[in-house]
Amino acid sequence: VIFMLKVFLTEDESVVREGLRDSIPWSDCGYIFAGEATDGEMALPQLLEIRPDVLITDIKMPFMDGLELSRIVSRELPDTHIIILSGYDDFEYARQAIELHVDQYLLKPIMKADMVAALERTRRHIEEAREQKSYSLKYALEALEIERNAFFEKLVNAASPQADLLSEAEALHIDI
Repeated sequence: VIFMLKVFLTEDESVVREGLRDSIPWSDCGYIFAGEATDGEMALPQLLEIRPDVLITDIKMPFMDGLELSRIVSRELPDTHIIILSGYDDFEYARQAIELHVDQYLLKPIMKADMVAALERTRRHIEEAREQKSYSLKYALEALEIERNAFFEKLVNAASPQADLLSEAEALHIDI
């Protein structure tokens, strides 16, 4: 495990919440248990502050349910991956979770092995996404360097009109 991911748990049933919190070997799975809440309304301010890599949330809770919380988290913290826990084998809930791009949808009761497997799958998704973002950034920086070098070559050789060079410099964020 190269880096530890932060995980946050939102579950209104204290037996389920405490059971997950206390029985999952978080650090063995590459996670730091960063916090917990009993419903979405209590979780939201903590999530915005902690900015976890993974949110595990029950789907049905008082005040703000897991779907509404997932909607807000998807919008405000787009890099946070979501695992939904549900006591409802209802296609409509699953459909809404899919629309929200939820990583995992687990039915209760949740076995420790199932949660560990879900955490491992989510971790792989996060690693793949970060790797892809890193490659994209690397290639974007290389492309920018090539464009800047071509610009400086034109500038030195006076190969373009001054107005064109000034406009190109501005586009490349080069202060002349």
